[in-house]
Amino acid sequence: MSACSLTIVIYNKEVKVAQCQYGGNLLGQGKTILNFLNGCDIEKFKDKLSLVHFLNKVDEEFDNDHLGSKILEKIYNNNKTISLRNSYKFAADGRLCEYVYVIDLDTNLLEVYRGLNTQPLNKNDRFFELTRRNTVYTPVKLAFRRVLKGFHVFTKQEIKMTIRPLRYGNNPDLINF
Repeated sequence: MSACSLTIVIYNKEVKVAQCQYGGNLLGQGKTILNFLNGCDIEKFKDKLSLVHFLNKVDEEFDNDHLGSKILEKIYNNNKTISLRNSYKFAADGRLCEYVYVIDLDTNLLEVYRGLNTQPLNKNDRFFELTRRNTVYTPVKLAFRRVLKGFHVFTKQEIKMTIRPLRYGNNPDLINF
């Protein structure tokens, strides 16, 4: 089964992007997000987020089908209003949502959450409010957090060291970009 995932961007304490996608594994979407952060002017990206809003009934959706985390690049290079679906609540489906990538521009954190979680969340967990009753799987749970220090350029080794513990545990021989 192909992994489904969610890319979320938070800025000014507001969810600005909550984009659901198929094929959300770490070596695909995760690496795309790290590469995006690697090459972007974060202040420009923050400015571009002012052009993004979630759909209401009269909006026409920005052509973002199947973009996944590449929506970040589309936002970065766009100069007009973008209307997106708000897929934030997909994080509640820990059975289908295998990964959630949260770029929190307020705290300069990249957080990666894993699905297939059966352990209850506590009220300090980001997605606690999405907890449903009488389900086997709970919302996604934090697996990894990385401080984005000034959004410096990531080396290939740093990207490997970010993804490796999530995907393979401590076996250094399993990733080769």
